[in-house]
Amino acid sequence: MKKQIFKTLVIFIAVFVFCLAVNENTRAADASSLTFKNCPGGVMVSDCNDSASGELVIPSKYNGHKVVKIGDNAFDNCARLTKVVIPEGVTAIGESAFEGCVALANVEFPESLKTIAAYAFFCCDALKKVELYQNVTSIGEYAFYECTNLKSVNIPDGIAVIEEGTFGECTALSKIYIPDSVVTIEDAAFMSCPNIAEIYYCKSVFAWLSIAFGHDNTDISGKTADFFNHEHN
Repeated sequence: MKKQIFKTLVIFIAVFVFCLAVNENTRAADASSLTFKNCPGGVMVSDCNDSASGELVIPSKYNGHKVVKIGDNAFDNCARLTKVVIPEGVTAIGESAFEGCVALANVEFPESLKTIAAYAFFCCDALKKVELYQNVTSIGEYAFYECTNLKSVNIPDGIAVIEEGTFGECTALSKIYIPDSVVTIEDAAFMSCPNIAEIYYCKSVFAWLSIAFGHDNTDISGKTADFFNHEHN
């Protein structure tokens, strides 16, 4: 009987110590997880504690200054973040800003956003949907490469070039909206996207056939687009 009690006590202590260790290595994401630096026009998020977990709402101001940018590598490899809300006022997301955030399933982008740099969401495996407002005019190369659970993307009006590798290896991607502003789709922009079934393009058949497709885009270039007006959902 005493042996059984002792064994139970040892197991309880082991579980308790394990839980303490887990709690020390994770923390609920909030503004205290972030580091800010001055930049033109306000401040930018320059770093995030790797232990931050769950949902994070980035504040629109820090010490009275507007948050206008997510800096290069600011959240890279924050593997426990599941959702990020980017506030209005942010105009740019830097290079590799969220690279390797493997649990990040949901990102709310602001209407103020204009540019997404290269590799910004590289290997964000859990990301399911990308909904961007029409102010976005530039998405860098490999920005969403290997987001293997990404299912739908709307590319904003004003994007002229879908850059190299932007949506490559997005193996679950099934639906994309392409505006009539797009004239070039660079090499491997949609490489290894075998499940694309719905392509919606805002112009004529002739215009679709006139787009300059780079190499390794057969998962999109070899398919017929459906045509719609600007009032799509």
